[in-house]
Amino acid sequence: MAIVVLSAAGEARAADERAIVFNFTPTERAQIAIWIESADGTFLGTVGLTQAVSVRGIGNRPGAAQMNSGYHWPYGRREGVLPVWAQRRVSAPGAVTFPRIIFQRRPEGYASRTCEDSTRDSYFCLSFSSESTRREGLDAITCASAFNSDKGRIMKAEDVAAGYTEPASVGGPPTWQAGDRVLDMTSLYPPRRDFVTCADPTTVNACMGGNSSCQDHPDAALFASIARQVMPDIDAITMATPPADREQTVMFSVPSAWPEG
Repeated sequence: MAIVVLSAAGEARAADERAIVFNFTPTERAQIAIWIESADGTFLGTVGLTQAVSVRGIGNRPGAAQMNSGYHWPYGRREGVLPVWAQRRVSAPGAVTFPRIIFQRRPEGYASRTCEDSTRDSYFCLSFSSESTRREGLDAITCASAFNSDKGRIMKAEDVAAGYTEPASVGGPPTWQAGDRVLDMTSLYPPRRDFVTCADPTTVNACMGGNSSCQDHPDAALFASIARQVMPDIDAITMATPPADREQTVMFSVPSAWPEG
């Protein structure tokens, strides 16, 4: 999590042509959310959201929240990535949460599969370029050796009824005890939508007791549409993670329906 201090300068032009300019200098690899609230604290809208959260879905993906993380690691939901923005957004009138994404059949603390649940994941591999092969950018997976991952499924009411949990260590020495944290069906963050799935509503893969050659769950085909349904502006506000220590400028056109001030 990175905290970025933003300076906002508002300029009122015509009633239908107003803009707010945000100037900020990020730290290295900062995930950033820019949003606007009214004077009374009412959340009005998101201006910018970096793509690791908006597109890669690091806040809402399969795997226990306390799983060790690494370079381009595809598992373990990072629910602390942008918590202030996430809580403010869901507090807005009419705002809704996203469905929680979990593993297809393996326990949330497992990195290894228990059934055939994985498909090609092109993003999570190492490219042999001078920019990415420095020591801090090394990955255990190379593009020459394809990496497969479980894209997950949507948590259901029957999972909650069965007491679905993830392992967690709360105080004391680190332990990995299953059942420490009970999960509910919702998440404050969008699911990942950076892949094209082979699944459709008729897919019944091995984890579901079928024999489909596609090992994604049918829910994987819904992730992108769900993200856009919950946040219709998610594509428009998505931004790349900016380089460190370089001043950034983001301009936001104020909707004409918003009052002055």
